[in-house]
Amino acid sequence: ISSWKVAKEPTIESGSAVAAFELEDNEQTRAMWNSRFKLTYTVTVGDHRLETNLDITNTGDAPFDFTTLLHTYFHVDDVAKTTVDGLKGCKLFDKEIGRA
Repeated sequence: ISSWKVAKEPTIESGSAVAAFELEDNEQTRAMWNSRFKLTYTVTVGDHRLETNLDITNTGDAPFDFTTLLHTYFHVDDVAKTTVDGLKGCKLFDKEIGRA
């Protein structure tokens, strides 16, 4: 387990709260995945919105491939009445089946 550091103290920007956290490679991470990196996770919370952004920077000399998935869990009263908006026109690639 690695600890994240606060990269940007929470602030209010355009009416939303924004904070950023960083995780850099260390002995433990390199034992599992021998690459040098810095992850920056930015969270923005505003009226009726949550935005997250994960950036990875290669801090080493060797190139690497990187794939990630963030799981966000929301409590909802009835999942059958839940919708996701804002994805119209977005391209989808299903990695499990290897195609769109």
